Amino acid sequence: MTFEQVMEGSIIDFRVHLQGISNFQGPRRKWQVITAETRQLNTQSAFLNLLARTTSSFTPSPWLPNRELRQREQDSLTSNDNRSYCYEFTFGITADIAAAIQEITDLYECLQFYRQAQAPIPEGLLEACEDLGDRLLSWTLSADKVPSFNDRGTDELDIFKHHSHAWHGAALIFYLNCIQGAKPQDLVDEVATVASHMLAVEEIKSKHIANQMAPISWPAFIKSCCALNREPWEAWWLDVQKYGIGSIRRQYTIVQEIWSEMDTNSSEGWLQILHRRDIQVLAA
Repeated sequence: MTFEQVMEGSIIDFRVHLQGISNFQGPRRKWQVITAETRQLNTQSAFLNLLARTTSSFTPSPWLPNRELRQREQDSLTSNDNRSYCYEFTFGITADIAAAIQEITDLYECLQFYRQAQAPIPEGLLEACEDLGDRLLSWTLSADKVPSFNDRGTDELDIFKHHSHAWHGAALIFYLNCIQGAKPQDLVDEVATVASHMLAVEEIKSKHIANQMAPISWPAFIKSCCALNREPWEAWWLDVQKYGIGSIRRQYTIVQEIWSEMDTNSSEGWLQILHRRDIQVLAA
């Protein structure tokens, strides 16, 4: 992805770029003695591939024995080698929540295999779904393993706290929506909470941060798609147009299209609309 593509919003070929990075990294995947910069690149590319997976069409896969999920990505976000602090400082998310999003995506692909086949869901898969839900419900930032922000200002720490809670709230709604089948009307409070954190980030930045960076938009994109009360999200998307990032404009256009389709046919969810229309989006 080039800078011009991000600015213009013409990043529909992002999968080619992500695959190119994966191909470049391929021969080096087993290397253990690498620089911090290489480790950070590996972590960032794995995470961007994960974000792409959350909105992509996929081939449903059966649950493997012994609660082992098929590993599509060689760079596992849950491995100790990839627990990099670049999650917090680059994306505003903790490594544990990043790993939870990967697990949600893996479990959803397995669940869809049995849902589409109208077959019984294996007990091991049901247990894995329940365990993940319990971990998301019990998550607290204070209990997570996060780096120290002592060398950074109060504003940066406050922004990280809001971002991390937004990511957690978005991951929880992603889980409830995809795994537990919750509908938008069941998620009103959770969606509003995520909106409050995302809006708070922009408010802090507008008052105290001179060199502002555009936000990572996955929590906003996913939760906008689940929103019944759309005013807070409309305010957020309109506010972040100030960054002049074309990919953000494109995401908001897609969100509006999803809202329109869901208003017409409420039985179809946002992810089904993306898949049916083969909409390519990287919410990052």
